[in-house]
Amino acid sequence: VILCAGINIVKAYTEYDDVEILKLLSINYISVIHLTRYLLSASERTGSRPLNVIYLSSIWSLIGCPHRAIYGSTKAAIDSLFRHLSREYAPMCKFSTLQLAFVDTPLTEKTTNDPLLLPYQDRSLLPQRKFTADDIAKYIIMLINCPHNLYSVNSVIDGGILA
Repeated sequence: VILCAGINIVKAYTEYDDVEILKLLSINYISVIHLTRYLLSASERTGSRPLNVIYLSSIWSLIGCPHRAIYGSTKAAIDSLFRHLSREYAPMCKFSTLQLAFVDTPLTEKTTNDPLLLPYQDRSLLPQRKFTADDIAKYIIMLINCPHNLYSVNSVIDGGILA
C-alpha cells in the first residue's frame, strides 16, 4: 500500500491562519492515521498476508527549512507514527518511508519558481534535484523487495538508503 497524500502551503510560520493549519493537519496527518488504522484492522480481521505500507514523506520532516514548519511537522509526525507502528505490528506489517526533497510536479514547479513565493524561500536551502515518477517507482520497488528489519522502518532519504 502506498500512501502519498499531502499538501504544502509555503509561508512564514506566523502567517498561517487556523484554517490553513487544520487543512495541512487533516490532509497530511489525520488522513494517514485513518487509512493505516483501517488497513491494519482489516488485515487483522481477515488474516491476510503481511502488509507492506510505504509512505511518501518529505526531506522537510528531517531538515528545517524556512516557510515549511507546519508542512515538515506533519510529515515528521507520520515518520514517527510509522516507527511506533513498526514495533507494534511486526512482523505482520512492514513500514517504509520515502523522504524526498522535491517531486517533479506542476505544484512543485509553482512553489519553487513562482515570483510571488520566491521572497519566502532561501534558494540556498532548496535541493536542485527533482525526483520524477520513475525515480519514485524505482524506490518503491526497492523498498518492497528490501529485507525487513523487524522493529524498524526502512527509509529512502533524498535518494540514499537508511535501513
